Amino acid sequence: MWKILLKTVPVNLRRDLGTYILMGVLVAVGMYIAAASAGLTYSYYVAYEENDRISNSEDGQFEVMEPLSTQQEQAIRQRGYTLERAFYFDATLDDESVLRVMKHRQSIDRIVLDEGALPHTDTEAVLEKCYAYYHELDVSDSVRVANKSLRIAGVGSVTDYDMPSKRMADFSSDSEAFGLIFVTEDCYQGLLSALGSSTRESYVYAYKLAEGASDADLRRLLVDDLGLLSRMRTFVPAENNNRMGSGKDDNSVYAFAGMVVGIGLMILISVVFYIRVQFSLDKQSPSIGALLAMGVKKRDIYPMLLLPFAMVAFVGGLAGFILSCVFPLAELVESEGFYSIPQIPMVTHPLIFAYSALMPPFICTLINLLLMRKKMAQSAGSLLTSSRESTNGSGGIVLSIVVGSLLAVSVFMMGRGVGSYSATVAERIPVEVKYEYAYALAEEQTKVPAGAQGAFTYTFAAENYGYVRDIPFIGIEPTNTYFDVPVADLDGAVIISSAVASRNGLQAGDELSVFDPLTGEAHTFNIKGVTDYNAQLTVFMDIDDLRSYLGRDGVAFNTVYSDVPLDFSGDQLLGATTKEGLIASVNKLEVEVESSRNVLWALAILFYGVMMVYLIQFAVVRKRRDIACLSALGYTSGELTWMVTSKLAALACVSAAVSLYVGYRISLLLMPVLVASTPIGLLLDYGLPEFLVHLTGAVAIILLSVLFGFIRIARTDNLYYLRNRE
Repeated sequence: MWKILLKTVPVNLRRDLGTYILMGVLVAVGMYIAAASAGLTYSYYVAYEENDRISNSEDGQFEVMEPLSTQQEQAIRQRGYTLERAFYFDATLDDESVLRVMKHRQSIDRIVLDEGALPHTDTEAVLEKCYAYYHELDVSDSVRVANKSLRIAGVGSVTDYDMPSKRMADFSSDSEAFGLIFVTEDCYQGLLSALGSSTRESYVYAYKLAEGASDADLRRLLVDDLGLLSRMRTFVPAENNNRMGSGKDDNSVYAFAGMVVGIGLMILISVVFYIRVQFSLDKQSPSIGALLAMGVKKRDIYPMLLLPFAMVAFVGGLAGFILSCVFPLAELVESEGFYSIPQIPMVTHPLIFAYSALMPPFICTLINLLLMRKKMAQSAGSLLTSSRESTNGSGGIVLSIVVGSLLAVSVFMMGRGVGSYSATVAERIPVEVKYEYAYALAEEQTKVPAGAQGAFTYTFAAENYGYVRDIPFIGIEPTNTYFDVPVADLDGAVIISSAVASRNGLQAGDELSVFDPLTGEAHTFNIKGVTDYNAQLTVFMDIDDLRSYLGRDGVAFNTVYSDVPLDFSGDQLLGATTKEGLIASVNKLEVEVESSRNVLWALAILFYGVMMVYLIQFAVVRKRRDIACLSALGYTSGELTWMVTSKLAALACVSAAVSLYVGYRISLLLMPVLVASTPIGLLLDYGLPEFLVHLTGAVAIILLSVLFGFIRIARTDNLYYLRNRE
């Protein structure tokens, strides 16, 4: 018997084809967002794991003022640690861009080539891929460094610079201005000699930990056993290195989006199928009663009722999964030239397929069975005499609108959040940064050049949302005009930037807990105030207080700020920063962030639009007999549309307005996590003008959905429903 009953499935599908198609599209769009987000995150995870294996990625690195002796290196290696000399120097090219020159790595952080080969002669080099992209350089082209022409033998990347920024503290990369080049040892020494005092060699050692050892164990070996504290400039475990894993970390926004969509879809799909199945069962009650009265077994009726919805749910989920493979988010997000990593092949996981393609029909079937058991519990006579017109479902439609609106707006607000904070900081940096040039000195000085202002800077660190961030402590004199911070009479207390305050939830009167990355020792400071400075995570102290706290006697400056370029030679500097460079770096970050924002916005708007069209269409389907009767009494299609959809549209508008506010509040909670790797302040205001713009957009989508409902009503064959009323 069930085989005979299954022949009704195609008939049922054809009869309500439009409604089933909309239901399938709704499932497909939702599953695409969830699967594409999860697929992007998983692809980056797999790619990074493979890249770390191929390149033998470092466990960390440290920098010293002068190279370790052979005996010191041997002492470290004898404890089971692996070292790689990652020495470098910077060379300024004719176009004012800077190339960081390094020797070809042999063991740790090996170069992973996209194309070409490793350098074999002192006239060959491998160029970092982002710099090559922006400067339109390829294999066999040439680049001129220190008046020497080098042929590009290969283009590739290294794991310790997958965000190729000049400093670890930079919040973005600018590959038009900075890149890496890898050469042979003979070429390296020749270029270094040619540049002379115009550059300074930095002595960085990458390390792999000994079996069973920790970063703290190596730090104790360097500081306590080998007595290198006075010579150490930095000690940075890999997880604290902002230049490593940036692509994987920055794309965590999609993992959050996928998680939010996944949870919301479980609820929304459950509600949507519930109201649609309930409507279908009410409509078919007389037919079910007739079959039961004829002696047909309940188990033979189930497949007839289950299959249409299960097929729609499976096809929609499968379509969403396939779309996530054909159009992965990586192709929609413009990140080429930003992350210096090998090509990321988009891969997926069986669990993503199971969630996308199997979860919707599973939920649909489960809901079907629960409703059918309740319906089948009625007597055949009750089913035969029940009305074909469903009076249920309004509550489910309301719940669908509320859940769906909040789901779509949450994704929309995540996109707005990652775009808004970057744009706001880009606007404020030109105002907040008052100096034009900042110089970090290789050796402390007791005097500063005329017209410049000196400071004493020391870098502590603090953990925030799983990331360890450097926090520069800047000791300034009360007369310093580049930082409008009242440091007089602080008595050892500190004033924190608004960036530190917003990222750590701190205010005046609290305590700031940090640690020394060189020794691992914890330090606590009393917060006297908060200054409006979002450009960097920064803490300000009176210069004498900071010197005294660090045990520095006498007058000393290690940082100089100026309005004009100063005549420091390259070997006198650890680094130099310009206001123009900071602005350019933020602008690069803004372009990358805007790409992510636009993708999230597009997905949210698409999902919201499909959801509203489906729910309006379903509301019309539920009232087809009422529409037919009222049409016979002379009501126009416009009047009928108003009767059927006005309350629903009003509810949708109210739900959109509430969801925008709730979504904004959710974004405030999520943003510290989503941008935890970026060392700038959080500025996420949401004013009335922007709210009204977003609400107007939601209302436009709702009205467009009502228009589709009007078309459906206008095309309804009212005579058909009147003839079949009984």
